[in-house]
Amino acid sequence: MLLPLDVANTHEDTNINMYMFWYIVYMSSLFYICVVLPYGLYFSEADEEKEFKWRICSAFKNEIITLVIISLFLFPSFAYMKYSYIPVTAHTCNASATISPFVDATADVTMEDVLCKTIEAHLKITVGFQIYVITVMCFLGWLMLCFFLPTGLWAYPFDLIGKWVQRPKPMREDEFNRSKFELAAKV
Repeated sequence: MLLPLDVANTHEDTNINMYMFWYIVYMSSLFYICVVLPYGLYFSEADEEKEFKWRICSAFKNEIITLVIISLFLFPSFAYMKYSYIPVTAHTCNASATISPFVDATADVTMEDVLCKTIEAHLKITVGFQIYVITVMCFLGWLMLCFFLPTGLWAYPFDLIGKWVQRPKPMREDEFNRSKFELAAKV
């Protein structure tokens, strides 16, 4: 189907805009995961008795160390793993050759019989940094999910059992009056 020129350009612009939109979404996710979350964690875990400036500087120092460690992992691994190898099977046929219209019905016909060739190859594609970041974040996310999900599911029944054991129980009147007197004495 042929599209008018202005519709075709609009479609291409939409593809470019969506590409840029997702590029911004994933890069902002990377920024949030590598900068904002660790800095907030380091700042909240800093010694509260120290002054505010010291806490900010301490969190910033730890953030720089974190960014160096992430960079030492992310950029060299991108340099070596930025290629994607996709297996491809190509079938090529020679249409100029004369083929007999009559084929023996009892014979097995293969691709070579009709002058076609099959080529097995690997297509090497260089992925962009944003695609690599997406794959690394997905891999780490699934790794964390595989670790923390069973841990949380395993702890959930024990939490419920603990809540049931420590549930409030009705007191007899003499116990209530004694507890009330002890509480009044403490106050």
